[in-house]
Amino acid sequence: MDYYFATLTIKPVEGENKNPQLFNSAEILSNILGVKFEEELTNFYEEYPAYIAEDKNYEYVLLGIPEPEYDLSDEPSDDYELQIYSHGCYALDDNFIDVSDHFEKLINSSGEIFCFK
Repeated sequence: MDYYFATLTIKPVEGENKNPQLFNSAEILSNILGVKFEEELTNFYEEYPAYIAEDKNYEYVLLGIPEPEYDLSDEPSDDYELQIYSHGCYALDDNFIDVSDHFEKLINSSGEIFCFK
């Protein structure tokens, strides 16, 4: 079975601080992608503040910037990450098709938010 995925870097939409920027970015992505992003409150993504959404084809996760004490990256970033997966995209023996280019064009065509691979 084929599964689709995309991973994109999202430039935050201006706001007062990190959380409003993440909220604003999630709202704009909701309008562009036709889904409703909601704040992820279970801490499933641990140190990352996150917004999640889904439609009949995909699961969407918008990961924010972790607090400095939880940021384990070599080079901290001020960007967000948007992950998109087909439902059930967890089996390692299936075919994975990268659809990042499609979503990059779709999101950037709005002119409201900028993303890149």
